[in-house]
Amino acid sequence: MVWAAHQLEQWSQRLASERGQDPPKADLVLKRVRDALEHLDDAEFEGFYAVPGDPSKRNRSLRALPDSPLTMIAVGDELAFGLIDAKELEDRALAVVRRIEDELEQEAIDRYLDMLED
Repeated sequence: MVWAAHQLEQWSQRLASERGQDPPKADLVLKRVRDALEHLDDAEFEGFYAVPGDPSKRNRSLRALPDSPLTMIAVGDELAFGLIDAKELEDRALAVVRRIEDELEQEAIDRYLDMLED
């Protein structure tokens, strides 16, 4: 879900840019969580936690998260990766989808109204 929402957000920003519009503001929480998950191979592990480790290595993404470590297990935990409320994460991802749906719907309405005027 995090990856999909982030990719959709990037696509939306690119589309706006191609249309000469101001791109929508990125959701930094989604971006940071996605980046941390993508770069887990750069992390070091302490028990069941991924931690930033050696500052000279490429693991900035974990450092960008609040309380940097990500838990790799979460039995019965409401926090995704022990870090962010799963419901909040879902709400953030759905907000991206809804914003794009609303934008596309408005474009369709505008096109239809233009066709009626012609």
